Amino acid sequence: MTLRDPRSLRRSERGQALVETALVLPVFLVLVLGIVDFGNAYQQFISVSGAAREGARLGIAGAPASAITDRAKAAARELTVVVQVTNACGTAGTPLLVQVERAYKPITPLGQFVSGVGDGFSLRATADMRLEQTGC
Repeated sequence: MTLRDPRSLRRSERGQALVETALVLPVFLVLVLGIVDFGNAYQQFISVSGAAREGARLGIAGAPASAITDRAKAAARELTVVVQVTNACGTAGTPLLVQVERAYKPITPLGQFVSGVGDGFSLRATADMRLEQTGC
């Protein structure tokens, strides 16, 4: 019975660790990049939703559509959004709708592997509030 050299055991264990890393690393990177993309999309959705509510809050007090649009765009901060206002100059008690939309494109290339997400998608939020007074 011969004893093996301890250095040869370490060398074979290093090779095993390298193979395990090569197998696990791609899965880990996909998971991390997916979390980053989801977090970024969710943060932008929260901004879009808040912008719609801000515009609607101003609108129920009787502000014109242009002021509502400006407030919603300002509330979205650095995001480029499209704002649609419905019934801004209505009578008291009628609904005011403010819809804010933003095109989102994933920041990591993982979206290309999911059908329909690679080109991006739309983040859309609508705020529906009753007019407190007749506007404009």
